[in-house]
Order: sequence, then C-alpha cells, then structure tokens
Amino acid sequence: MTTQIPDVLILDGEKHDMASLPLEEYRRKGGALPQLRGGCSALWRGYIATWELCEGRLYLADIDTTTFSEVDLKLKDFFPDCGTRVFARWYSATLRVPLGEVIQYIHGGYCGGIHEQDLNLRFRRGMLVNREVVKNEPFVRRRPPPDEISAPS
Repeated sequence: MTTQIPDVLILDGEKHDMASLPLEEYRRKGGALPQLRGGCSALWRGYIATWELCEGRLYLADIDTTTFSEVDLKLKDFFPDCGTRVFARWYSATLRVPLGEVIQYIHGGYCGGIHEQDLNLRFRRGMLVNREVVKNEPFVRRRPPPDEISAPS
C-alpha cells in the first residue's frame, strides 16, 4: 500500500502530521459523511482533515477535499450544524503524532515509517485524558540462528 497523506494536528501553535484518523472513527460509529473517492493512491479516503487541540479538547477545524480531486467540500458539507469547528465528541481512542526524524522507513501506513518518538494523546469523548511521549527504536526482524532452524521431517 502506498504511504498515505496524513491528517494534520495543530498543537501548541505548530502543525504536526498524524498517524491516526479521528474522522474515520466517526464513520465507524455510524456518523454520516459524504462518500469521497481518493484521486490518488496516497489519499484513498479523499480528504485531509486539520485538527486542533485546544484547552484539552479535540476539534475538527478544516477538511480539504481538493488535493487530488475536483470535489470541493467544506466543513459545513460534513457537519451542517457546525460553527467554525467541530468538537470531536465521538473520539475515544489514542491519537498518535510521530515526532522527530524517520529512523526506519516503512512503505505504507502514515508518516513514512517509525520516527524517533511518538506523542500519544489519549481521548475520551473528545477530551484529552493522557499525554505520553514514547521513544521508538527501529524494528529489527530477528532471524533464528542456523542451529534453531529445524529441517522438515
């Protein structure tokens, strides 16, 4: 699978790529969203969402559907009764934000692989309940030594 273009989180005034998709969690829980087709294998969901963490609450601030498509939908097309942003009350999960340089490339997923650190933000009904920074190490596939490999019988 092609590495996907990530959603964006504005945290403490800085933009960060996200390795989580809170809007897809909304869809999984039965929320009605417009059906979009990605115009590119790097954007299968058809949108890039911008999120904000403000005073411990997660908000959907913007949706861009025009990156690889002629379809130009706005936040109001997804959430007709919203104001300038939408409180992500449906989101109860851990949002992962890769930090630092890529220390191991992985083809597929989000953000291009394993980064030096991950910021894990745990939410319950859109409210931040835990914030943790995890130091990552490259994944090493271990091959068994030759004496551990058994011959077929």
